[in-house]
Order: sequence, then C-alpha cells, then structure tokens
Amino acid sequence: MPVLSLLIGVPYNLYNDDAFPMTYVSMPARRVQLTLQSSFATAPSGVDVDLEGSNDAVDFFPIDDANFTATAGEIITINTGAKFIRINGSVTGGTVPSFLVVAKA
Repeated sequence: MPVLSLLIGVPYNLYNDDAFPMTYVSMPARRVQLTLQSSFATAPSGVDVDLEGSNDAVDFFPIDDANFTATAGEIITINTGAKFIRINGSVTGGTVPSFLVVAKA
C-alpha cells in the first residue's frame, strides 16, 4: 500500500478514512514542526484523540502534548522526529471531525 507523504505548507486532513486509527502518513523531513487543528460542524459530547508517531509504521505511540480533548476545537503546535504519524482515539456524539495538519521543516 503506498504511503502518502505530507508536503511542506500544504494542509492535509488526517481524518481521511472515517475510522480510528486513521491510515498513517509519512513526514516530509526528519525533524518537522506540525500545526494541527480540530474542527467540528456539530460539537461532540466528548473528544479524546491523540497524534501518534512511529519510526517503523508498525508500533505507534502518543506524541507528548498532542492530545485533542476540547469539543469546540483546538490548535496544537508540536515538533517531532517521527517518520510516520496518525491520529487515534474517539469522538462521542456530534459530527465527523476534521483534523487538519500543516507541516513546516
């Protein structure tokens, strides 16, 4: 299965397959700054979604300080050296969310 690679400065919706965990994407550089934004058309009653990183695309672990918990949407900026990222977690109620990411190297 081909893996999508994020492009520098191009927004990408990480919630692209309507299921958790989402399909992983590869990073455009070895050290990347990511700005992530959650957005909901209808506010859910609960959100617990982590950005996870991996260096082998097999074992994924939560990235520190990259956890979405607010039902009104959040913006998170982190630095990571992970080779691959994905989101994983749960959203209760509301509508299907959008988790946009923009990479900066």
